[in-house]
Amino acid sequence: MSKTENWLKLINPDYLNRGFFNIKPGLSRIKTILSSMNIKRDRPIFQIVGTNGKGSTACIISGLLDNLGYSVGTFMSPHEISPTERILINNRQIKADQLNEIISVVNSAEVSAGIVLSYFELLTAAALYWFKINNVDLIVLEAGMGGRWDASSALGQTVLVVTSIGIDHTDYLGKTAVRIAEEKIAAVSENSKLVIAPQKPDVYRKLTTYARKRTLTAVKYINKKLIKILEGNLFGTNFLYKDMLIKTNLLGEYQPVNIVTAIESVRLLYDLPDDIVKKTAEFLRIPSRLEVKKVNNLTIIFDGGHNQDAIEGVCRFFKKIKKRITVIYSSMKNKDYQSNLCLLSTLSDSLLIIELPFERAEKAVNLLKAAKGLFKYSRILDIAGLGEFVKLKYDSDEIILITGSFYLTGLFKHVING
Repeated sequence: MSKTENWLKLINPDYLNRGFFNIKPGLSRIKTILSSMNIKRDRPIFQIVGTNGKGSTACIISGLLDNLGYSVGTFMSPHEISPTERILINNRQIKADQLNEIISVVNSAEVSAGIVLSYFELLTAAALYWFKINNVDLIVLEAGMGGRWDASSALGQTVLVVTSIGIDHTDYLGKTAVRIAEEKIAAVSENSKLVIAPQKPDVYRKLTTYARKRTLTAVKYINKKLIKILEGNLFGTNFLYKDMLIKTNLLGEYQPVNIVTAIESVRLLYDLPDDIVKKTAEFLRIPSRLEVKKVNNLTIIFDGGHNQDAIEGVCRFFKKIKKRITVIYSSMKNKDYQSNLCLLSTLSDSLLIIELPFERAEKAVNLLKAAKGLFKYSRILDIAGLGEFVKLKYDSDEIILITGSFYLTGLFKHVING
């Protein structure tokens, strides 16, 4: 079995028994299943929706609560190599045999109810069941897509956190950022608390207008002007929030915003001392969000950014880095890869294209065509040649940027580490 075939078996193991990209909007199915399993909102739930930053913000909220001494169940998506990455308690992933076991419990509920959940619904139900039987103190849920009909909204929430909203998943959520914002903010429950991260003006107006019409117990708007970045490089980011100096090993000017959003979200429910904030921020590790791996002199950076706003954030970071960069890129068919490649061409004159082994993945020849004229050097690299290509670069003092899809970063890690 090739490394690619092995990775495909790992990311969608047989016990999940359904289509990996099977999307079915709606809450009726998962609400029925959760009710039959006696899963209810009987502990605080932080739900994070948004286009960019929701995974990072979920991780940071979980880290803060963990360091406060709480038992925290966290559900995230997507995964890079194994679905066990999605379900954690205090940053410890569920084991594969444990996930297999709780999937069987959900499957039994499906059979009894005559319902077939989607892939994401199945894992959401499994996560909530895992948190229930482990009696966690509270839950952090990252929405998969949208908000109104996302499975993570099935129980409602205590605090809804809205991170940066842009253009993505337009087939399901709408063609404009404002329309997408409507879908995401619609997840908010009556009498919940709401946190809104900095947004583009038209999106901000839409969110604030919607919030005023709902019965909410608190609304917190994050003021970007109170965040001052002092230093950012390949080793981390130092910034001021109000008068508090925060140092983090996370890269990118957007991460201080995510950290502050997480801080203020937690403070809506709990006392959060500055020393816990600093301790958490300093040791954060979030996979494939400008994640750095050093191999000899070579620097490999993984970033799963796949929409224009995310790629713009990556590019702003690299503008300050004075090293040669080779971009390795792949994309799903429904992404605006033409715009992404235009942005990436401002960083590098060298592009390598990988075709992911999914029907939903864009063909490498189409990506190469879209890159024509943008890069001085561009070609298709077969997945089987990834490992050898990187080995040849081990002694090179340059950067390889892996971006365009979390599935690409996951495949790359598996090929290199496998």
